[in-house]
Amino acid sequence: SSQNSILTKENNVTEDRSSDFWARLSSSSTCKPFCKVSNSIYRNALDAIGSTPCVRLNTIPYKTSRTVPHNRVDGKTFPSASAVLPEDIEICVKCEFMNVGGSVKDRIGKRMLEDAEKSGRIKPGDTLIEPTSGNTGIGLALASAIKGYRCIICLPEKMSKEKVDVLKALGAEIVRTPTEAAYDAPDSHISVAKRLNSEIPNSHILDQYTNPSNPLAHYEGTAEEIY
Repeated sequence: SSQNSILTKENNVTEDRSSDFWARLSSSSTCKPFCKVSNSIYRNALDAIGSTPCVRLNTIPYKTSRTVPHNRVDGKTFPSASAVLPEDIEICVKCEFMNVGGSVKDRIGKRMLEDAEKSGRIKPGDTLIEPTSGNTGIGLALASAIKGYRCIICLPEKMSKEKVDVLKALGAEIVRTPTEAAYDAPDSHISVAKRLNSEIPNSHILDQYTNPSNPLAHYEGTAEEIY
């Protein structure tokens, strides 16, 4: 058959559907806006942080092992482990796992670094040190890799190997600290970060725990998206 023909064979009947196929291709797309490929290209991965989808929940799971009746709405049967929400209740979820680094903490990693740049506190080539339980470290390591900073993450031993693997893939250096160490103990992740900061020239702790850029990332970003 011709390269421009699309042939189907059913019940021993061969039909040429090429004209129908090309007509469909040339017709205006019925694809909704969210499934079209954007014409814009982001400058880097940091531009892809934020603007995550907000999705309405129509059913929610029961946190119990007891048997509950099946729910039927509009002829549809839902599993016994779920409940249909009343019409006067609306619950939506913000899909922060769709950020580039996989969590809501990408927002603060980006915001803290960029605010520090704007204020003149840091410059590319400097070292950023952060005590973290993991996700903020990933967000900061991502931003550091893109912006050209050395990144050292002080991480308690209890944190998962998967988080460590991601941090290493982003180029971060990992310093593990005892899980049982109190936050003000000499060997805690916070104290170790402070010691490294005092020993390494041109190093900075952006400090997610006290940095105003942390809540501002949500006040001026996440909250605006939800509102």
